[in-house]
Amino acid sequence: MALGLFVAILYLLLRQQEDRSNGQLLVLLALMMCGLGLMYALLFPAAAGLIGAQGIAICFDAFRARERLPWRYLLALGACMLISGALTAAYVSFLNVDRVTSAVSLTSGQYWLWKAVAGVIATLPLLLGLGVVLRRSWPKPSKGVILLALGGVSSLALYVVFYIPGYYNEYKYVLTAAICLTPFAALALEPLAGRLGWRAYPAFGLAALILAFPLGYRLVTEWSWTNPQTYYPLVNIQSFDLRLADEEKLAPVWDAIRKDTPSDSIVVIREADVHLAALTGRQLYVPPHQRFPHAGVGIASENILVDVRGYDRQVIEDRRRVLDTLFESDDSLRMADSLDRTLQFNRPVAIVAETDSSTSLLDWLAVEGRGHPVYSGNGFVIWLIGVSDDE
Repeated sequence: MALGLFVAILYLLLRQQEDRSNGQLLVLLALMMCGLGLMYALLFPAAAGLIGAQGIAICFDAFRARERLPWRYLLALGACMLISGALTAAYVSFLNVDRVTSAVSLTSGQYWLWKAVAGVIATLPLLLGLGVVLRRSWPKPSKGVILLALGGVSSLALYVVFYIPGYYNEYKYVLTAAICLTPFAALALEPLAGRLGWRAYPAFGLAALILAFPLGYRLVTEWSWTNPQTYYPLVNIQSFDLRLADEEKLAPVWDAIRKDTPSDSIVVIREADVHLAALTGRQLYVPPHQRFPHAGVGIASENILVDVRGYDRQVIEDRRRVLDTLFESDDSLRMADSLDRTLQFNRPVAIVAETDSSTSLLDWLAVEGRGHPVYSGNGFVIWLIGVSDDE
């Protein structure tokens, strides 16, 4: 969706090159920029590069035609950037208030050179098309050519210069560069397509397969989506809430959390191979231990929080030690202290315990009168504890 919004912004800028006086298009552009910043802030710098490229293209065309600069339009673009940039910066700052690592940094060492080479290789067919189109149109390239070319180059520059933690997320700037540069490949091949006639379809199809072969090879050998070490649960998509299909053994357990616990409950569980926050609509005290990474993502919850979101790993380890004590200790004082730590947020706590391995905990909760069970079945008990022990 974010890439679709980026394409829409690019299209709108191309439209504005011939209709700069349309105020509605400018308002729509500002709304799209704000929407992209709030929806997927990572792509906002690439869209900002398009705004800058548009300004350069308009100025270049005015100088070439010996006309006055369209100051009103340029100031409107600047205002659009200022408003959407300020909103995006505030939103990103709010999202990263708990980070202990930098959300973005400059590419270190000589790694920038490797990234520059990688970026050029990844977009080489498109860059060759750009070279052909510029050669044909020089010294009078159109405003559209300048916008697309500078937009693509700015995205590649973002990829090379910046490092975004979380599995090198700056690679997505290569995608925005490809969106800008793709028209040049088609324009460069247009004369050849005319000469080939119907033969152009199989010829270009074969060329596309050849270019896609490296990606297909890596998908099969390195990024397999059918990894036998990953749990792929069946889901029910007939309702608004995401839930496991009825044939999944633990579907009633996760459904019970959603139905039988308050919406502000904190779920306490030691092990789970599914994304409980999505399936239950509840927050977790700490990510449970996982045997397999999440299907479709290939990353465990702990790594998402630490590597992508930048949370302190020590906090996660400390909370897991709290659960280890709660589930494994036979000392009632230590168990009570661990339980009180989960209740420190003044919110209900839903403890999900296996009946076979958590008998000590369940017996202690019953004897102490701390909460009550709201579900029992499929080898699990869900024990709900309110803010006060009497609830």
